[in-house]
Amino acid sequence: MSYLFWTKSKPFAPAAVAAYQPGGLRTSNFEVFYDAALGAGGQAMATAVLATCEKDFTQMRSWFGGINVGGPFRVYIDPGAFGAYHTGSCAARDIHAAAYDATNGAKVSAGVVAEVAEVFMAHQNAGWNCGASNGEGLSRDLATALYPGNVTGAGAVWLDSGLRPNYVNRTDPSSGTAGGSEISNGCAVLFLNYLNVQFGLDWGQIVQAGGATLADTAAKLIGDVYPFEPFALLLWLTYPPGNPSGLVNDNPWPITFPSETLGGVVHVQNIGDVQLSQDKFMGTQGLSLRLEGFELHFEPPIPGLSLRYRATLQGNQPVDWVPEGQFIGTRGQSLRIEGFAIELTGTEADKYVVTYMAHVEDTGDTPFVQDGAFCGTPGKRVEGMLVHVQPK
Repeated sequence: MSYLFWTKSKPFAPAAVAAYQPGGLRTSNFEVFYDAALGAGGQAMATAVLATCEKDFTQMRSWFGGINVGGPFRVYIDPGAFGAYHTGSCAARDIHAAAYDATNGAKVSAGVVAEVAEVFMAHQNAGWNCGASNGEGLSRDLATALYPGNVTGAGAVWLDSGLRPNYVNRTDPSSGTAGGSEISNGCAVLFLNYLNVQFGLDWGQIVQAGGATLADTAAKLIGDVYPFEPFALLLWLTYPPGNPSGLVNDNPWPITFPSETLGGVVHVQNIGDVQLSQDKFMGTQGLSLRLEGFELHFEPPIPGLSLRYRATLQGNQPVDWVPEGQFIGTRGQSLRIEGFAIELTGTEADKYVVTYMAHVEDTGDTPFVQDGAFCGTPGKRVEGMLVHVQPK
């Protein structure tokens, strides 16, 4: 069972079809009915859906690479404001769509499009799951692409959730079902729009790069196996936690910030030195490999600006501040870094800010912190980090 936008406990029952009126002539792929209680408003919504459903279907089929999904779709327009749903399996073609106030045919059509998209996902079988956060997010974004302003936003729910959990590297298996999490759905719609707008990828490219997680999709498209942290950084800088985001449309992109170029290395267990990449997560996740040390420096140097960093090593061994360009930690001693802090120095330091985070064993990503705050967990290995410096 898949639900869009809101949920309601009204399972589809074939016997209920007798309460519906035909909405007009069927099209090649659709039959549309409306609840008799809606009267003329129901007829108007059915007419609106019939006017655009084939065009929408053609676009959807193009995005999904021309696959066939069978037919026909049977659309039932119901009283209420629950959004839309289809029951049984992700491939089920009986769709229920809310009429809302029975005056906005585009809003009803958006619900239909989202559910049709989920049927395409099932037939494509590329990893999109209509009952999970990756598929639910995609269905909402595709509906929004065809009917802007007619899909209720979930991005603000994730932004305002506090910890902003990572549903890019993992998929919430039930967010597209009744009672599912709008937090995970919010992360998904924001990330898919990030791929679409920030990277200029069209929806067909995104759809055809499906995977079990959104990170799998991103790896195919942008070559980054840890795409969540750069995405989260941009949103953290734009919508600082603790204040209502005010986002209404799930699409704040593109977002750009000036970024001072950092060079350096991170030293990872069994891998060795890895060169720093600008505003990227450096290290590993899910491989149980410790970060053993790192070195940072501005590249090229910035007059009047430098940085320094300190760390805590395994066994609660503190290493005091060292200047940029100096390696901190160990090589070949099998000692993990358990936390670190970074701060800016020099006559120009008050004109810049350094932002950073760590990925810690068992607990995942820390929140972003700034300007000398400690980042990590005593007794736990740091597995990776991201560092960003920009003017204030």
